[in-house]
Amino acid sequence: MSLLAQAPSAVSTTFTYTTGAAEANLYDGNDATAAADPLGLTINTKAAYDFGSAKAIMRCRAISAPANGFTNAATFNIEWSDTSLTAGFTTASTIVVPAGVSQAAISDFFVGSHRFWRISYSSGTTGGNAWLGELTFYTQSADPGAFTAAGNAAQFRMSEAASGASYAVTATGAVFKPSLAGSVGSFLETGNPALFSTSFAAGVSSYALSGLSAPLKIALAGNPADYAVTGSSVAFPIVFLTTVAAYAVTVNAATLTRDFVNWVQRPFDGDSWSGAAIQAETWSVTGTVSSSWSNAPQEADAWTSAPAASNTWTAK
Repeated sequence: MSLLAQAPSAVSTTFTYTTGAAEANLYDGNDATAAADPLGLTINTKAAYDFGSAKAIMRCRAISAPANGFTNAATFNIEWSDTSLTAGFTTASTIVVPAGVSQAAISDFFVGSHRFWRISYSSGTTGGNAWLGELTFYTQSADPGAFTAAGNAAQFRMSEAASGASYAVTATGAVFKPSLAGSVGSFLETGNPALFSTSFAAGVSSYALSGLSAPLKIALAGNPADYAVTGSSVAFPIVFLTTVAAYAVTVNAATLTRDFVNWVQRPFDGDSWSGAAIQAETWSVTGTVSSSWSNAPQEADAWTSAPAASNTWTAK
């Protein structure tokens, strides 16, 4: 997962111990510099960041300081707000800071873009030290890398729409692959002979797949979750259920819903792909045995089906 640490423009924390453990050490990018709650771990221990604008936070990392650290393990709520550093918070996930020194914890989640993010005490034995080396929130990198792929690629194009949420694919007798990177991703692709187009609205987007001549299989490898499902040969929905990439699939329904999708691409002629971002969502429709791909991005969703010669996917 390619991620980018976000620096706060303002903070509100209880980690304010002034003797060599000031709150600025929470976000200085150095695990070795500590910020401490002068009262130790209490039910009020928290640290809130203002990022200046809404950020699509996908990971929180906390590490206890290399000296003093946490006397007791503590569970913190990871919360977001669009109101202020001190009000309007909703829980997105949790993170457990282990007891001890230099003990790191990571929590992955996705609940959309919000301006204010914090950790707030949830449970654990209070008292004792509460010294953090670093507290960091991450978004997905806007430009995390590239891959190339070879094969008999179908020509297609994708674009974001102001309203609506649909796409159509016709005569996909070869392979094609779009990629997703953060809230805005772009890639280049090449090939012929089919045409692919898509559009997504802001927020949750829905579309349907129909006319599949074989079951469609989905597999996710690596963090933050693993799954494998087999869909209908006619139509199916896939619904984004949790903040960590879980999906539900049934065999005879009409819509697919997915958050945080915003795709941009341009078509070219030929048989290669370039410029696609890592942490991609990967679609592969294989119509010929000679098709191949290389350097596929890590932690991608892989979609595969065996389409009929005139396979059609239609929007709902």
